[in-house]
Amino acid sequence: MKKLFAIVMSCVAAIVLSSCIGGAPESKTPSDVAKKAMECLQKKDYKGYVDLMDIKAQDGSTVEQTKATYVAMLQNKFQEAEKKSGAMKDFQIVNEEIKDSTAVVKVAVNYEQKSDTTNVKLKLTEKDGWKLDAGK
Repeated sequence: MKKLFAIVMSCVAAIVLSSCIGGAPESKTPSDVAKKAMECLQKKDYKGYVDLMDIKAQDGSTVEQTKATYVAMLQNKFQEAEKKSGAMKDFQIVNEEIKDSTAVVKVAVNYEQKSDTTNVKLKLTEKDGWKLDAGK
């Protein structure tokens, strides 16, 4: 009887531990997420960029409607910026600073007509790991 109890408890422990490991947020670093975000902007994949954001439904809209609004705003903003600076040629992660559940990743960006640096702000979410901070 003791052996049966030990075997059952071992199985329960294994199941509990495996579910904890499988349910953890992705272990991507803030720099990994910032790199993916910059790649999306470079490829003009605004939906991909917005998918990396921590977005909640706003003003009675669904999350998908709110995301669609962000995609349209982002596309418009970057089309205007591209007229001034040209298309993004490349970028490089400069550094990453993490404080508690927030992070700032500094990125050097080269456009066709100029170079600049930008700070990508992220926050750690319980469910999805590091996400771009939508500023809300």
